Amino acid sequence: MQKTEIQTPWGVLGVAESQGRVFATAWGGWRARPALEKLLKERGFSVLDSGFPQPSRGVVAQQLDAYLNNAAPRPQFQVDDGLMTTPFQRAVLSALQKTLDGEVLSYGELARRAGFPGAAQAVGSAMRRNPCPVVLPCHRVLPASGQLGVYTGGVDKKAGLLALEGWTAFGSELRR
Repeated sequence: MQKTEIQTPWGVLGVAESQGRVFATAWGGWRARPALEKLLKERGFSVLDSGFPQPSRGVVAQQLDAYLNNAAPRPQFQVDDGLMTTPFQRAVLSALQKTLDGEVLSYGELARRAGFPGAAQAVGSAMRRNPCPVVLPCHRVLPASGQLGVYTGGVDKKAGLLALEGWTAFGSELRR
């Protein structure tokens, strides 16, 4: 497995990948998510740290770099579900992965799509534990109020990612 970091308009994004499959991403780079790196190691994934900046990157990091810097359309990746710890989290993140580019939905709607109507709060917890932000687009999930809400990487990153998908943030409100 190769671990790299890419510079985005909103800061560093760490990417753990192998043979075109995404294992984890981490806003703020790997130093910001030591628990995720520890979980990778506990699950038996050996991680090669190729340093920062990298002279060569894996295909996932290259494609994410182009997308996040607005130079290419959003790529689709195969995500390894080895870091999704519960059946509930797998169901929620699987439903999340099926959202369309530019689509936003509430925590309640995502809970319904995952087969757990009424579990909006638990969906919020699953979003906070998302092992692959950006790739599994938790930035598309909003509170029922339609406002931006929170985002593990910071609301500026959430607004920026949504802008790549055609949305504009006005304060805490989102508009097409």
